[in-house]
Amino acid sequence: MARPSRYPEEFRREAVQLALATDTSWASVARRLGVNETTLRNWVHAHLAEQARVADPLTVSPSESGGAAAAAVGER
Repeated sequence: MARPSRYPEEFRREAVQLALATDTSWASVARRLGVNETTLRNWVHAHLAEQARVADPLTVSPSESGGAAAAAVGER
């Protein structure tokens, strides 16, 4: 079981929006917020992936499919 996040969801959302809206580096934004750079990068990437998934729900990444699509093609 994953441990609960130390940062509230609202803080995470606002940090992601700040990172995407500013011209400064994500590392600089992370330092200003007192967050690890990798943590902020993970939040931003998760946000962008979720936006892409919502924009095109029929696209399934290879990790989500578990290789089922490749197996189905191979069975033909």
